[in-house]
Amino acid sequence: MAPYGSWTTPITSALVVKAAAGLGGVAVEGDVVTWAEARPEEAGRTQIVQRRPDGTSVERLPAGFNARTAVHEYGGGAWWVRGPGLWFANWADQRLYRQEGDAPPEPVTAEPASPRGDRWADGDIDPSGRWLVVVREHHPPGGSPADVVNEVVVLDTTGELEPRALVSGPDFVSNPRFSPDGRWLCWLQWSHPDMPWDAAELCVSELRDAPVGPALQHPEVVAGRPDLGPGGHGDGESVTQARWAADGSLWFVSDRTGWWNLYRWVPGGPVEPKVTGDFEVGGPPWIFGQSAFAFLDDGRVVYAYTRDGQDHLAVLGSDGTTADLALPYTAVSSLTRPRRSVPWPHRPS
Repeated sequence: MAPYGSWTTPITSALVVKAAAGLGGVAVEGDVVTWAEARPEEAGRTQIVQRRPDGTSVERLPAGFNARTAVHEYGGGAWWVRGPGLWFANWADQRLYRQEGDAPPEPVTAEPASPRGDRWADGDIDPSGRWLVVVREHHPPGGSPADVVNEVVVLDTTGELEPRALVSGPDFVSNPRFSPDGRWLCWLQWSHPDMPWDAAELCVSELRDAPVGPALQHPEVVAGRPDLGPGGHGDGESVTQARWAADGSLWFVSDRTGWWNLYRWVPGGPVEPKVTGDFEVGGPPWIFGQSAFAFLDDGRVVYAYTRDGQDHLAVLGSDGTTADLALPYTAVSSLTRPRRSVPWPHRPS
């Protein structure tokens, strides 16, 4: 017997949080599945775990490394893989690292002038394997929050050329993505006072070769617009989750009807609605790397949508018809398609 509130119990707070490891994002390449695990029992450290073709699971990051970015404060999109290569932003110093197979991670960005002054997120590697586009958030030494600069930067994975800004000017950028043939680049951008769920622009540009690496030519806004209504609220178009399909078309989520629905754009053509209705495909882009739809090899598109507070999974057929999948789940996120395994590093000849 013990007084009320003073008894002992085997159910401790440590036991509770140990079972609450969070999954954040997934990548599938060949027979290798990679995902992130946020581990409360390790002070919130994010470990990258891979399940390999032989069925074994390995933890990629050695002790002392934490795949977590502070870009936009909310983070997300802190890691990506290509073959045996793993890229990730390390929480302690916010530098970008690359790990080849089981080798120790090595920094690929210079140490900034101020601690954690350069932060990295949301990267994508071009088909050749040489060029990496990534969001960089730069905090100048002694600067205020108003002095922070967000840019899309291109990195040379061979290390021969210095990092170089491709997109500068907007207050915020995200989703830089190469087209499957490497000829085009898309990205999202927005500026104060808009939040990305209020208004954002989807931009695309052809890429041309230059002595310093890929360069933009003829960038244009494909969809989205700033919020210019009274007080800055009311008539903006929010665009999120832009990504390229294998046929070179660009798909994205837009709220131009008042609901986040799915659209498609082909270079030189108009924007086409593909999945529309009184439901939301995806949700507010608080973090990088959200993925509410994925392309299947046979031309179909699988997507998650929310209606009446519950998530559903559906498939858009090549004939334009849609069909819900009868799943017992009420929350769905991080949809991705398997990518064919490629050698890494893969250098142009």
